Amino acid sequence: MPVKTRTAPADTGLLARLEAIVGSGGVLTGDAALPFATDVYRRLETPLAVIRPADVEQLQAVLQALPACLRNG
Repeated sequence: MPVKTRTAPADTGLLARLEAIVGSGGVLTGDAALPFATDVYRRLETPLAVIRPADVEQLQAVLQALPACLRNG
């Protein structure tokens, strides 16, 4: 089953804020995010971004940077 590609543009302002927190290597988009489009059961949609914080402090900052709609489901 092919990976579905999202058509909604990523919020570049949010991505820039997240990059400022975790560094450019900690924000994966496009083809770099494809390995994260699967789980053990099926292929999923291509993520708009994959955020990879290096430590607890970065994780906390990432969660605070997310809009409330993303934090709450």
